Amino acid sequence: MWQFPWTTLWSKSEVLIRTKKKTYSLDNMEELFNDLGSPEGWEMYKNLEPFMTNLEDPGVPVYCIYGVGFKTVESIYYSGSILDSFTKAKCGNGDGIVNLRSFEVCKQWKNAEVKPFWGVNHFTIQSNSRVIEYIIEQINKS
Repeated sequence: MWQFPWTTLWSKSEVLIRTKKKTYSLDNMEELFNDLGSPEGWEMYKNLEPFMTNLEDPGVPVYCIYGVGFKTVESIYYSGSILDSFTKAKCGNGDGIVNLRSFEVCKQWKNAEVKPFWGVNHFTIQSNSRVIEYIIEQINKS
């Protein structure tokens, strides 16, 4: 759920999933979950929405560290139904899992230091030597 797009960064009408017969955007997420046979997914999505749509500046220093340089899914096309016929994905920049647009929400905050790491993916960022060196530098500055 945390990786789903939210209205904070995506327009409600931006197509996320397209099938031969339907398109899904933030405007019809309930329909998406129902078509997937997961009405409980819709309930979970609704429960998270207040936390994901209020991404105001937290008012404290924040370090946003993330990887970039990997194809990351932005939208998906299915040639048949959503349940059985994945055809292709439109990709943008990110860490291979999380899209760059999501990472850059902290650019809106006045006390945020944003540090992307080129060539570091979602699964290796915690052990990447450049990332670890940067974190140690920030700790030593405090």
